Amino acid sequence: MFLGHILGVGKDDHSLWEKDEFQNPWVRLENGYTRSIFQMSDGKLLGVSECNNLQVKTDFTSAWEVVSDSGPVICAIQLQDGRILGVTDKHELQWRETLTSEWIPEANSGHVICVSQLLNRTILGVNRNHELCTKVTLGTPWFTIPNSGSVQSACVLRNGVILGVAEKNHQLYTRVELGMQWQQIPDSGDVIAVGWGEI
Repeated sequence: MFLGHILGVGKDDHSLWEKDEFQNPWVRLENGYTRSIFQMSDGKLLGVSECNNLQVKTDFTSAWEVVSDSGPVICAIQLQDGRILGVTDKHELQWRETLTSEWIPEANSGHVICVSQLLNRTILGVNRNHELCTKVTLGTPWFTIPNSGSVQSACVLRNGVILGVAEKNHQLYTRVELGMQWQQIPDSGDVIAVGWGEI
């Protein structure tokens, strides 16, 4: 199964990088700035600007376009139902129906630094202790996954494998299931956030 291209946010310059296989080197896609990266269902890329607003680009070579009055967020994804889910600068969740609609805060949803979504629609997060955590849906409590640290970003590939970025060495790690151990991908740094997409 083709899993798409691995997308990374560079540790030193926050630019966008990609690799088409785990073992291949990173290739810079552009010199823009983003804090997180996610490919939406329409193929557009969703990121977070230096000023903590949402930003989008139509493809991998176009410029980022900031969505006005869409912050403050530090990470954002599109859920499988089409809604935009963001992590605020206070590490709580908020969501909006579309890119330009109003944010709706999610009560008692802290404290996470990034989010993704498993294939079964369970929300996956990384908490402030750099551990994986899950919630069945919005409005339910977070459940911490034991022995799942220490990561600063995580995404879910199309085959369900979880891809994480280590907090300290900024290398990529995978785990096939939530309860399994992280497996390091050699020579896969230096990134601070990760996603995947089709180029």
